[in-house]
Amino acid sequence: MKPVNEHNIRSMVMAIDFIETHLKDPITVGDMADAVAYSIFHFCRIFNATVHHTPYDYLMRRRLTEAAKELTTTSRKVIEVALDYQFNSPEVFSRAFKRFLGQSPLQWKKAEAADQYMPKLTERHLIHRSQLKGIPELVSRQPFVLQGLMAPILNTSDMDEAWATLHHLFPSLIEHLPSWGVYWKSRMPSVSDYYFAGVETNEPLASDLPVSTKSFPYTRYLKWQHYGDRSTLPLSLDYVYHTWQPKTDIQLTPNLRMEEISTDGNSDTLMLWIPVQSPSKR
Repeated sequence: MKPVNEHNIRSMVMAIDFIETHLKDPITVGDMADAVAYSIFHFCRIFNATVHHTPYDYLMRRRLTEAAKELTTTSRKVIEVALDYQFNSPEVFSRAFKRFLGQSPLQWKKAEAADQYMPKLTERHLIHRSQLKGIPELVSRQPFVLQGLMAPILNTSDMDEAWATLHHLFPSLIEHLPSWGVYWKSRMPSVSDYYFAGVETNEPLASDLPVSTKSFPYTRYLKWQHYGDRSTLPLSLDYVYHTWQPKTDIQLTPNLRMEEISTDGNSDTLMLWIPVQSPSKR
């Protein structure tokens, strides 16, 4: 792994904290640099390398994320939210909103897309980004079928339980067939998310067990290996959805991700596969 530059990370965490405190204030990149006692040139260079966003891009994405949340959780008017987050007219706000989030503010109110909410980046995010290996790649593959167990999930222990049950029922298949986990995120707060633990096969596993069959018709995917345990997977996903994807013309399928799991000795390798929906016009 690449060494972690602790000084740069601490400084950029301070800069991010400053930005977050002033999302509703008229700040400049110079103000951000002054907050950590850097020249503007040095600040921009270190921020870009450590955060993987320019300071202005980070500020805009976080302002628009918080504005989007307010639009979906309050009855405030678009103009009120726009002015709060330093957009001087509804037109400027709408153009920025659509450029960064792919929809107009009014469309967003009707069809929320939570995966596009960029979180505040933390020290853990920045350490993770300092150790990234490889880059996501677009790949093609034929449609395929998975068979396994579907379970509602509230936390990662539910995913582990699904895998443990699958291992118990089909130990020999797990060893010889490609193993997959598929995560469906519910778009409704009152409905559970779901996780599917299965193997890639067209042959029926069993007729007397609660086995589900899922077909995946997608032919294009974003593929990227996740390094680290499952506790750091959200950091990889934040990077893909909020840093890598916005810099491309790729539209990923929302609320769905697939994990190809292979075992080498005592460790597991997790390969992320996210279906590509269509080209983005942002």
